[in-house]
Amino acid sequence: MIKIAIRYLSMPILLLLLVVCSNVKAGEKIPLFVKQNIPGAPQLLGVPLPQGKLYSPDHVRVLNSSGVEIASQITVVNTWEPLNESIKWLWVFFFSENSENYTLEYGEDVKKENHIQAKGCMLKTERDPLVQWM
Repeated sequence: MIKIAIRYLSMPILLLLLVVCSNVKAGEKIPLFVKQNIPGAPQLLGVPLPQGKLYSPDHVRVLNSSGVEIASQITVVNTWEPLNESIKWLWVFFFSENSENYTLEYGEDVKKENHIQAKGCMLKTERDPLVQWM
């Protein structure tokens, strides 16, 4: 479908697409391996990061072996201060799936999805005083 669409694009539009697509940056990736994995087991990993690469835990996510993001909790443990405010160590918490292989993806262009999953419980938020899911 994409090949057919590109054939009918004019040259200026095609060049614009090439320039825009060449500037897209992918996040950095760190392979994670869970030895003797048990599906559904909680996992807590400490992950070191290079200086100056990450400034917010909001730009970190965990991918399963298929490359699909899974729910995770990211906690900053330490920063590179006083050199700069970039993150030095993270705690990464998630529940394992059937595979032993995962990927930690991080970077300014990485955006974590909101994974709120609840059933039969109450949740109090600032916006809505009380929300109930069934």
